[in-house]
Amino acid sequence: MSKKLLIVIIVLLLIGVAGYAYGYFIVRNAIFKSVQTMQVTDFKLLSFSLLPPQATVELTFTIRNPTSVNLEIHDIYLEIYIDNFYVGDITAKNKILLAHGKTTLKGTYKLTPQLVIHLGTSKKINLHIQGYIDASGKFLFLKIPYHYEVNVQQVVEG
Repeated sequence: MSKKLLIVIIVLLLIGVAGYAYGYFIVRNAIFKSVQTMQVTDFKLLSFSLLPPQATVELTFTIRNPTSVNLEIHDIYLEIYIDNFYVGDITAKNKILLAHGKTTLKGTYKLTPQLVIHLGTSKKINLHIQGYIDASGKFLFLKIPYHYEVNVQQVVEG
């Protein structure tokens, strides 16, 4: 094998590795940017009663993709807590998140009597969400831990 052929092979291998590394960086960046945009976009109190203590709430989560890379969310698992009371979880599988697009997740939750009494005396609600998002773009699969905390003003109409 000639020296020139060996150099050409090495250059082609380096170009292939560089292309893969560049693609990895682009997709990884798109996934992390999208996960960072996830937020609670709606918190509805569907029903509320003090006697007997009961309530139902609906939460809407939105994930935006601010990049030009199409992503696929394979699995989402999020646990939801209100003022350290476990409310429930939200799961989703196989959601497409187009470039510059968004996707939403909704969950309806019945609150325990203990939590309803607590919320009846609170002026603010601390909403805590934790879990993971398993997403991919092109050829890269990542499982990303997720942690989100927000204070939500309690609005009760009646």
